[in-house]
Amino acid sequence: MAQKMNKVWLITLVIILLWCSESPALFETEGLGARCLSLGGGCTAVSDQPSVMASNPAGLGFYQKRGVQLSWSQLFNLRELSAGDLYFAYHPGRIYSIDGLTLGLGLSLFGQSDYYQEAKILFSFGYRIKNRLSLGISVKYMRVSFPSPYSSLSAIGFDCGMLIRVQDKIQIGAAVKNLNKPEMITGSEDVPRIWDLGAALYPFEEVILVIDWVKDSQFEHQLKFGQEIKVLKRLALRFGVGTEPVTYGWGTGFEWQRMKIDYALLSHPTLGASHMFTFSLEW
Repeated sequence: MAQKMNKVWLITLVIILLWCSESPALFETEGLGARCLSLGGGCTAVSDQPSVMASNPAGLGFYQKRGVQLSWSQLFNLRELSAGDLYFAYHPGRIYSIDGLTLGLGLSLFGQSDYYQEAKILFSFGYRIKNRLSLGISVKYMRVSFPSPYSSLSAIGFDCGMLIRVQDKIQIGAAVKNLNKPEMITGSEDVPRIWDLGAALYPFEEVILVIDWVKDSQFEHQLKFGQEIKVLKRLALRFGVGTEPVTYGWGTGFEWQRMKIDYALLSHPTLGASHMFTFSLEW
């Protein structure tokens, strides 16, 4: 009994520390995938993986594929703070003269049902216009559950975004998350509105540079920087950094035919390290 109570207090303390830090905390890494996490979390202008619907739904417009992406992570080496994400992107091809549409469906889980759990179901679509502009919208159902006898809370949120391909080597993205300011508890503003503005640069075929500016309605703005280098044809190394608070990300990725395996390590200045693994399949 004492061991169980100690574990409850530990999880409670971690959640308090997360929410009191200078970042969005519990939702900071949700749904990004290991590749994006290792780039410092700056993926607003990236459009080549199914999880783009979580960072900027407009990215789906440039993702002209069908793919599934599964991620698993454990925050600060605590089983009770584990998270899983599943995303499916579907490009139906040319239908009724419409060729730029891609649909997305996602599911995210954080925590454990017998302690504290967040769940999100996401439906997104992105539409590409003349290979230079893409627009996207996401509708998401968010639910937070607590141990008995406490009841669960839920809300509906909307995200929107745009992505501009300035040149073949430059993409600029912008997104607004929780545009409708959803509330789990009426009048609480407990789900913040978030503004994202980012750029992705492709100076060489083997190199990607990303930079993001993020403003949360409840926190100070953040800057995120990342770099990916393909040291071999199928092997990539990544590094990223974020501000407020200062976090560091490292990672690697391996591609083989239609499969991708990514790993990321995120270092938090107060709570330690978190690990994430992502598996992707595209066709």
